[in-house]
Amino acid sequence: DRLVRRHRRGLEARVDREQPLEIETSGEFEGFYQFLQSLERLPRVTRVPNMELKRDSRNDGELDVKFTLSIYFQDEAAAKKSEAKSEEAKS
Repeated sequence: DRLVRRHRRGLEARVDREQPLEIETSGEFEGFYQFLQSLERLPRVTRVPNMELKRDSRNDGELDVKFTLSIYFQDEAAAKKSEAKSEEAKS
């Protein structure tokens, strides 16, 4: 087996910001799983960097869930600055 590495020149990218949200909820696993699947279908980039699932000792078949949901969005001011710098570099 051989590993081949190729490097490309960096590409211009949008300037994004991250908004982390700390969430705590409880319920049945199936409902939480459906929620995670709906996050995958969002047009926006999201990630769940940490998650803690525990059996709910008060309600049989339910979970206590704690997680961080990070939502990414474009920082309009930073994007305009980046565009201006790109235009200057082309001149």
